[in-house]
Amino acid sequence: MRYINKQRFVKASQTIVEQTGGTDPGGGTGGSEIQLTNRSAQILEPGDVVIIEKNNPLSVTTTNLYYSEDVIGVVKTGGGIGQLVTIQTSGIADIKMTVFPVNIGDNIYTGDVHGRGYASSSSWPGTFAKALESKPNAILGTVKALLSGGVPEVY
Repeated sequence: MRYINKQRFVKASQTIVEQTGGTDPGGGTGGSEIQLTNRSAQILEPGDVVIIEKNNPLSVTTTNLYYSEDVIGVVKTGGGIGQLVTIQTSGIADIKMTVFPVNIGDNIYTGDVHGRGYASSSSWPGTFAKALESKPNAILGTVKALLSGGVPEVY
């Protein structure tokens, strides 16, 4: 059985609040954000899933390959090709999804549509978020999900 050291927990909570200016980093209003250059072939919009663009420094693009391990996060503030976009790398974010169903607790991966996530209850490399909402089959839409931090998994 594990026990929580209450004093350490309270101190850690106070530190998080101080470092984030009083916002909850997992509450959808915060989380970690970075600005990178859009090197995709499209205008990026909030909710688009982006990966590292390996041919240009400090840049992102989209993919239509399932289970990419290069996900950096989800677009929070969009922009055109060559412009800076704000990417959310942790916390709760709205993620654009494919037409397939999403269930609460599903793992979210890149899918076969540029900029959209794909959900599955199976665990595979490339998970970048956990679904906090559900979405029915055959409907494009967004779901709220907890981002896992924007760093590719290492196996």
